[in-house]
Parts: sequence; C-alpha cells; structure tokens
Amino acid sequence: MSNHVIIAAGGSGSRFSSDVSKQFVNLAGKPMLMRTIEAFHQSFEKINIIVVLPTDQIQHWESLCEDHNFDIEHKIVSGGLQRFDSVKNGLAEVPARDCTIGIHDGARPLITPELIRRAFEHASENGSAIPVVPVTESLRQLEGGGSRTVNRDEFRLVQTPQCFKAEVIKAAFETEYDASFTDEATVVEANNTPVSLMDGDPQNIKITTQSDLELAEKLLS
Repeated sequence: MSNHVIIAAGGSGSRFSSDVSKQFVNLAGKPMLMRTIEAFHQSFEKINIIVVLPTDQIQHWESLCEDHNFDIEHKIVSGGLQRFDSVKNGLAEVPARDCTIGIHDGARPLITPELIRRAFEHASENGSAIPVVPVTESLRQLEGGGSRTVNRDEFRLVQTPQCFKAEVIKAAFETEYDASFTDEATVVEANNTPVSLMDGDPQNIKITTQSDLELAEKLLS
C-alpha cells in the first residue's frame, strides 16, 4: 500500500506583521515549509508529497527552492478558495485507491517522522488517524451573558497529519463545501464515517504568531 501526503500551505503572513506568507517564513535558517516537507521525506523510503499553494505564490516557492538548493521531490498543486477546495485539488493528484493519504498543515514544521509513521500505520489499520493531545489549561464555555466551567478531560486539541484510507477520504470529499468543515475529520464525519483518534505530540505546534515562531526556534535548538 502506497503512502501519499497533501501539505496544505495556504497561510498568510499577516499575523507575523510580515510581507512573507507564513509558510515561507524562515525557521532556523530555512523556510518552515521546507522543514515540513523534510519530515515526510524522512518518514518513509518512498512517499508521494503533494504541496498545495496559492497560485500566485508558486513562482516564489520555486525561487526559494533554487536559492536553498532544495531538491526533495514534490508535486505542486494550485489551491482553492477554502482549505476544503485546496485539499480536494490535492486529492485529485492521487489516482490510487489502495493507499493511505495524509493531510498536513504546512505551518506545522516540528512534526516528527515518528509521529508521521504512527499516524499512517494507525490509519492503515483503522481507516483513519486523527492525532490529538490533552487540554492542559482550564476551559470555560460561554452561556448567554455568563460562562460555566467544563471538564477539560472530555476535550482534546486536534493536530495533523490527519490520515485516512483513500476510499474513506475520497468518498467524503465528493460532497459540497460546508462552513462547518474545520478540518478533514469533520468532512469525513459529515459522510457518516466515524474517525479514530490517536496520541499526538505536544511539540507538533502550528505556527500562527511570532511567539509560536520563537517557541519553535527554541524547540529546534
């Protein structure tokens, strides 16, 4: 069974107060998207890597690859208006049905090969794999003009890569986009298919702010 990963890299750099799109921001000397691709390249002897980028950023990415002598093989696909559309475009590049497909955030560059392998293996055995980590801080739910405490043990923070058998994820994405789709798991569940949770990694953080970037620099060092 072959392995494929769709790396969704459509973030902006606005929250960095930067003109550089988020996935191109340097992390310890190289664009974070390159670190993300490297992790998947190191995970398996052979994996098909598909990177989904906004059309107007593809040329810039190709220039960055030249500047950094980045030669890990990957296919570039144009993204869509929503993440749903971008992932759907990526899925169209995976003709195989007997395979496992992962979808990962381009802005999670600290993903480890160990977690990647566990996620793909879990999906191969269970049909899907959604990495999650426990909530460590107190939670409150807003109610009207007030709020109430909730049991944090009943909640989990969701990460990527979210991995699925091809027939599961392809069937789910035959539907039309809905605003309730916050990730691939919600798309699959909307197709009346339950998803399987697995242990994630607390260090597999998503870079969305400058403070996230500073933390990632420290973790890498």
